[in-house]
Amino acid sequence: MSVRQVFQTSLPAFNAVKFHLQLLGAGLNIEGVVDMVSTGQGQVAVDFVEQPTSQQLDTVATLLAQHDPVDYASQVMNGAAAQAANIPQWASWTEAQALSWHDTNIGSLLPVANLAQANSVLAAMNTELRALIRMVIALRNYAFPRLQGNQGSR
Repeated sequence: MSVRQVFQTSLPAFNAVKFHLQLLGAGLNIEGVVDMVSTGQGQVAVDFVEQPTSQQLDTVATLLAQHDPVDYASQVMNGAAAQAANIPQWASWTEAQALSWHDTNIGSLLPVANLAQANSVLAAMNTELRALIRMVIALRNYAFPRLQGNQGSR
């Protein structure tokens, strides 16, 4: 049978799922978190599996005081499609179209005979590489949204 502890808070917003995960990450043995902030009660209930220790209660209080309800990972993940869509041409090309662009703009210039041709190949490769980098970052943000910047620490 779980033991419910209610904590007072002055938070204007609360993210129960994020807070639940934070408590589990802190090693607390809990069954759930109940958001009473959004109903205007200014409280958060935590259902412990067994009677919590004073240290566990302090941990909840500390994490609650530091709680940031914004789900940064979801924001990054939701923005990944827009990132990919903003890659000129690449976003909507089929595999055949992308390979055709590569063959026309890079493959057809090889082998190079002089410095001017080498510079042309390098310029085309730079364009292609920049598009690839942008696509990899968009895919990374979708698959692993907490990796961008310092998002993993939130």
